[in-house]
Amino acid sequence: MDFVGTWLIETFRMAEAMAPWLLFGFAMSGFLHSFLPGGWIQRHLAQDGPAGVIKAALVGTPLPICSCGVIPVAKWIRKEGASRGSTMSFLVSTPETGVDSILATLALMGPLFAGIRPLVAMISGVTVGLLVGTDKSKTLAQPNSPSSCEDGCCGPTAEGEIPSQLRVKAKTFSGRLREAVEYGFSELVADVTQWLLIGLLVGGAISAFVPIGFLNGIGTLGLVGSYIAVLLLGVPLYVCATGSIPIAAALVAKGVSPGAALVFLIVGPATNVATIAFVGGSFGKRVLAIYLGGISLIAVAAGVLLDVFAPAISLGHAHHQHGSEGSWAWVSTLSAVALMLLMFPHIWTKLKKILQTKKEPLVAETILNIPSISCGNCARHIEKIGKSVPGVELVRVDVANKTAYITGTFDDATLRLKLAEDGYPPL
Repeated sequence: MDFVGTWLIETFRMAEAMAPWLLFGFAMSGFLHSFLPGGWIQRHLAQDGPAGVIKAALVGTPLPICSCGVIPVAKWIRKEGASRGSTMSFLVSTPETGVDSILATLALMGPLFAGIRPLVAMISGVTVGLLVGTDKSKTLAQPNSPSSCEDGCCGPTAEGEIPSQLRVKAKTFSGRLREAVEYGFSELVADVTQWLLIGLLVGGAISAFVPIGFLNGIGTLGLVGSYIAVLLLGVPLYVCATGSIPIAAALVAKGVSPGAALVFLIVGPATNVATIAFVGGSFGKRVLAIYLGGISLIAVAAGVLLDVFAPAISLGHAHHQHGSEGSWAWVSTLSAVALMLLMFPHIWTKLKKILQTKKEPLVAETILNIPSISCGNCARHIEKIGKSVPGVELVRVDVANKTAYITGTFDDATLRLKLAEDGYPPL
């Protein structure tokens, strides 16, 4: 019980650190979805080529959004028509730095670090975006195509709505504001809940059980060892662009080279277990490998260059104080509670499906092959259609095999007709 209790406490503490930024990301995504001129994302970020990828990095680099807050924003631009390459460029470059963290880096670590950091953020974002864009392992239709539904970016939603990027936006300010709230805090939350929960639990385990003295020993590992250590520390750890600065300064104070500290400044904010889970779940293992490998290689290359050409950097005795942290702790706590409340309905729905499947072994009376199934939203919509037919007791959809399993005593022709009318004609 002590093990579980410690794990849950650290998971909630991680949620406290992440929740304000996640809620900010959901709000920003909803606002942009409702108020950004229609088609802007598709016009500028739809192509995987250099232009779209560079634009995404230019847009993302100065934004003060952390590696958790960027998840819903990245999800939104993908749903709105951004290419995989542009989405990954934005996802990588945005959390690594921002106007606020650049100024904080200048104050604590000097102009060289402050100048190098956004440059490396841009390069890493563009590099990962271009590599993802040229990965042809999976043929993808455009996100706004009726035949494409990757990542839940199109197709009917759970409520039977039309694709998000094709909706007619409300004309009044109040209507758009309501639309922003519904989209940001309902639809996007549903999309990221599964991977966010996994990330929180894994991050909580790391925080709970990684030895406290691990940081103190990095400086004794030598140049290569310190690079490896800060990668192992920075990749899964949640730390925002500004919060990474005092840690990097502490690393240098413990004897870590400036280059290794730069590696942490890049990979720490760019990745964490929640973002890793999101990328792997939404884009697949190959894109996840490109994402982690690209960030790590660019960060290490930049660190090596820094150590070779500027090995004697002095950080002085500047200190980064968090004097207001205690007075604002209640904001983090309330944000974490709000995040959990937003996620709970989606977690509970998933648990009910799992428990129902275990309690009632599935005996499929009807198996339908439905080629137009492409994502979780399709599955949810088909389940809703099936349950609206009298006599249907249980509907299970296998997205990977594009198959629906329906149990109960019902009229097969009625079910097939309803599915066809909603864009899911069975074979």
